Amino acid sequence: YGAHAGGRNRVNYEVFDVLSEYGISVFTHELTHVNDTWIYLGGYGRRENMGPEAYAQGLFQSPVPGQPGWGALGLNMAFERKNDGDLIY
Repeated sequence: YGAHAGGRNRVNYEVFDVLSEYGISVFTHELTHVNDTWIYLGGYGRRENMGPEAYAQGLFQSPVPGQPGWGALGLNMAFERKNDGDLIY
């Protein structure tokens, strides 16, 4: 049960509900791993001392309430959320 980035061109899922909110969140996370160095960072690579999770979980993953990574700063590019006062847009 899980997923991982498969190099620079794919995301691999193992027994995963990709159509759930969490599955979509994981897809945005893993897609960041696929694209961070070459697309998001223009081929320059990550900053020194910043690991891959700083970008995937800390910036480009669309977070899901109550799931791992919720509470991290993230750009929601996958879901429509009602502003209930707990979220910052």
